[in-house]
Amino acid sequence: MKRSIVAITLLLFSPFAAPSNCEFAIKVNPAAMTEPEALGGWITYATTLAAEMEKNDCEYSLDAEALSRQALADFWKAHRTKPEPYLDDLLAVVQAGYLEEYVWDFWSADQSAPIPSELDMAGYSDYKARELENHTPVTGANVSRKN
Repeated sequence: MKRSIVAITLLLFSPFAAPSNCEFAIKVNPAAMTEPEALGGWITYATTLAAEMEKNDCEYSLDAEALSRQALADFWKAHRTKPEPYLDDLLAVVQAGYLEEYVWDFWSADQSAPIPSELDMAGYSDYKARELENHTPVTGANVSRKN
């Protein structure tokens, strides 16, 4: 069976927040998932990322990425029924305390920028060499601005 990309258009709003001009398109890629439960995790990731971007004048940030991957890991921890290699690795990274370092490592657009002093890149490097030797980062849902 051929898998297709599921597209969801999401307009985020809250009755308690100021009106926003942010409108996002979310594309979920089922091919990135081996277990059905993972779909809920990636929807959680994408909606969290869109909400965080809305708080940041509709712009992406590494902080938003980290919060979204934390939400994904939390969802996976609560709903995991079978192994899913990427999500299991992400959950282990979170439990080891290296989520921010992981996000910097794989999603920082400017690897030449100074590393934030609060990151333990030396500890993360050791952890990555031990625990993430064959790891491939995955994004099972993408968020983009529609306007």
